[in-house]
This record gives sequence, structure tokens and C-alpha cells, in this order.
Amino acid sequence: MPKTRVHVGRMSLVLLVTLIMPLIIGGLVDVLTETFPWVTIGFAVVSLPIAAFFVVRQGLAEMNQVIDAHAPAAPADPLPGASLPTQSRQG
Repeated sequence: MPKTRVHVGRMSLVLLVTLIMPLIIGGLVDVLTETFPWVTIGFAVVSLPIAAFFVVRQGLAEMNQVIDAHAPAAPADPLPGASLPTQSRQG
């Protein structure tokens, strides 16, 4: 069985870029403009749904890689050579 690993680094990088960095930038803008905590709250409101979307998307992509590596592919025809019974209408 092939060894497949979930790349946590990719998900961490996505989280860093979409959530952590915007919040740090928002905090710095707040401190520089003396509007603390309003800009940080605004950055959080915008970046939280974006981060959730991209982190979940990356997690599902990693899960699909693991499923593709470990789960056997389903056959197109469940029983080769067998046909489904036909129903005749009587009437």
C-alpha cells in the first residue's frame, strides 16, 4: 500500500497568508493610525471567511489525495458480463 501523507505545511501556509498576515497588518495599521481595535476587527471580519474557505479547500484536496492513494477505484460495471433484469409490462 502506498504511503501517503497529509501535507500540513501547505494548510499552514494557506492559514498564514489568508488569516495571520492580514490580522498582523490590521494590528499594525491600528497602532499607527491610533484607531485600535477597529481596523483589526475589520480585517478579521473580512479575512476569517476567506481563510476558512481556503483552508477547508486545501484540507479537502489533501483528503482526496489520501483517498485516491488508499481506496480502490470502483468498477464501472459491478458484475462483468451480467445484465440487469428487464421488467415486462403486462396488461
